[in-house]
Amino acid sequence: MFWGDVVNIALQIDDPDISLRFDSRRLSPRPQPRRKLLEDAARKGYIVSPDHLPFPGLGHIRKDGQAYTWVPVDYVNDAVEK
Repeated sequence: MFWGDVVNIALQIDDPDISLRFDSRRLSPRPQPRRKLLEDAARKGYIVSPDHLPFPGLGHIRKDGQAYTWVPVDYVNDAVEK
């Protein structure tokens, strides 16, 4: 699932309540959807693609107690023959 700006830095996976200065929802009284999306991804195990995480930028979300952990997919460059 492509997440776009749901997560801007990896710390927002560890602590979904972290907001950045340019986060349009940081001052909103409405709850952020980030925690709900993290919970759903952890429970269902699908691959997510947050826009701003380092290469390979695809991975899974694992729930660790009340926090979450980013688990990137393994990258194998098998397109180049040696």
